[in-house]
Amino acid sequence: MRRTFRILAAALLLVVTLSAAALAAPLSGGNTIYVIDGEDRSFTFDPIVMREGILLPEEVLLYLGLKVTVAEDSKGLTVERGAVRAELRLGQTQATVNGATLNLPPGPLRLIGKLFLPATLLEEFGFDIASEGSMLQIRDLAAGITLANPPAAYADLWEQRTLRASVPTDDARPYLDLEVTYLTPELVSSERFAASFRQRVECLSLLKTNTLLLVRAANRSSRSATLSPASLMLVDETTGQQYDVEQTLAHNGLIHEKMAAGAVKSSVLVYPKLPEGLESVLLFSDTKGAAVGRLSLK
Repeated sequence: MRRTFRILAAALLLVVTLSAAALAAPLSGGNTIYVIDGEDRSFTFDPIVMREGILLPEEVLLYLGLKVTVAEDSKGLTVERGAVRAELRLGQTQATVNGATLNLPPGPLRLIGKLFLPATLLEEFGFDIASEGSMLQIRDLAAGITLANPPAAYADLWEQRTLRASVPTDDARPYLDLEVTYLTPELVSSERFAASFRQRVECLSLLKTNTLLLVRAANRSSRSATLSPASLMLVDETTGQQYDVEQTLAHNGLIHEKMAAGAVKSSVLVYPKLPEGLESVLLFSDTKGAAVGRLSLK
């Protein structure tokens, strides 16, 4: 009898030990080098790497100045920083950020009583995240950035920096109506600039080293269409210097992806920084084979 009891006790201990090991398996510490704004920082746990993405321990978010609140049902989570508020639920990838519904995989988890949240969530609060090997770098792009009230002449300023033109699509069939706006910090930082906090911060950060154009394309044809950002080039009329697109950011979609008939998409095109003092620049369309107009920079 005693022998049977000892066997049962040993088996139960083995089950408990294996269960604890299974729960602890995803958690580790000391294997990841966290680099925040150029300096290494130590945290208890490493990120959890899943097929859908990376989950960060709650302590990282708290260190970055984010406030994390757990709902009474222990499932709902609220993350806040300034005017940005995100609502999530454990195990679900769908989140709400300032009223907009987003898919931010993988869903937050609680393991051994510890919260882990999707790294992509940080981007909505103005952080840039890059992972390479055992190093995880986090930069606060929103540091020192404040949203301004729109200037009284905001509409006039926007109009002065906007060029309207029609250009052929990539396959040179239907035409697209374009509105191209030369973005400035004054325009982007205004609350009237239609963008999420993440998009606004990303643009303001890029404007320090690059020139940005917001390109809004409307497909007025009866078929789908695309427009390659590389087909839009900037030319300095004085020197003949050409500036090509280096990067394309989604604003309200990507113009190089198919636009249905009647659809409107807008993207931010990133160019090299134009010289100081330049008053205007020509916008050249490769699909049209000609300059389509002059953008005012002043």
